[in-house]
Amino acid sequence: MKIVITGFKKRTVVCGIEDNSLCYFDVVSQSPVTPGNVYVARVEDRIKNLDACFVRVQPEVKCFLNSGDCKDHTLPKTGELIPVRIKSEAKGSKLAVCTMKLGQDSEELENKAKTRSLYSLLKAEAPVYIKKIRTIPKEDISDIITDRLDIYDLLRGELDPEGDAYNIRHYTDDGFPLTALFSIREKVEELLSKRVWLKSGGYLVIDRTEALCVIDVNTGKCDRRLGRSENLHSINLEAAREALRQIRLRNLSGIILIDFINYKKEDASLLKQLEEELEKLCTKDAVTCEFVDITPLYLAELTRKRVAPPVAELL
Repeated sequence: MKIVITGFKKRTVVCGIEDNSLCYFDVVSQSPVTPGNVYVARVEDRIKNLDACFVRVQPEVKCFLNSGDCKDHTLPKTGELIPVRIKSEAKGSKLAVCTMKLGQDSEELENKAKTRSLYSLLKAEAPVYIKKIRTIPKEDISDIITDRLDIYDLLRGELDPEGDAYNIRHYTDDGFPLTALFSIREKVEELLSKRVWLKSGGYLVIDRTEALCVIDVNTGKCDRRLGRSENLHSINLEAAREALRQIRLRNLSGIILIDFINYKKEDASLLKQLEEELEKLCTKDAVTCEFVDITPLYLAELTRKRVAPPVAELL
C-alpha cells in the first residue's frame, strides 16, 4: 500500500492506495487544538446551573471543563492559569472539551506549566494520521509520499528518524501534482457520490440523514442473472463487502441500515451466510462496529461508533 499525503480542496488529505483503489482515507483536522495536546490555559466564566467552567487554551479557542475532569472534582478559580489536556475537538456548536487529568507524565507537565506563560504548548500529540500509520505493519507499506515539506519533516522525525524503517519520499514535481499522479480527485468524487457501482453490475445508493444512514442494494445491470438464488446471494455478498468498505472510508457512524435484495423463504441457509459475512466484516473495522440483525424485510441493522465527522462534512 502507498500512503499519499497532499492538499485537496484547501484541506490536507491522507490516502491509502492499493491496486489503484482507496483502502484508507482521512482528512486532517484544521482545528487549532489537537486532542492530546497539553496547554497552559486560563479559567474563565463558570457555567450557571452546571458544575463546570470555560477555559481559554489559545487566544481564539475556548474549551469546556467539567468538575469531573478536575482534581478532587473541584473547579479552579476564575483567572487561574492551569495545565489542561484536550479531550475532544469542537463539534458543530459544541466547544472542545478539556481535562486537568494530564496522564502518566502529569507531575512533569504540572511543574513545566509553572514556568510557562499563558497558551504555552506543554506537550504536542502526534497527528492522527501518524498514529494510523503506526498501526499498519511496516511490510504492508511500500511508500509514504507527500508534497508538503513540513509534513515530510514531521514524518521523518516521528516515524523514521534513522531513515531505514519506511520509504518516505518528498514529491517535488509541480508540473504533475500528486492529485493527478494518483487520480485523487476522481477517487474522492467517487467517495462523495451517492451511487457506488459493483463489479457484478449492481450498485449501492448511500443516503445520510440526521437520524441514520441507509444503503440500498440494487441489481442494476445484472437483472438478467437473477434466475438462480446463488446469483442473487453473490450480489448481496459483494454489496455487503463494498458497503462496509464505504462505511469505513466515508467514516459513517450511528445507526446504519443496509437494504439487501430479498431472499426466497427456502434460502434460509444463504441468508445465514450473509449474516455471518456481515459479522466478520464488522470485526475488521478499527472503529467499534456491530452487526445487530437482519429484519424480515431484509434490512441489515448496524451501529458504528462516532469518532470523527463523516468525510462529506469535512470536504
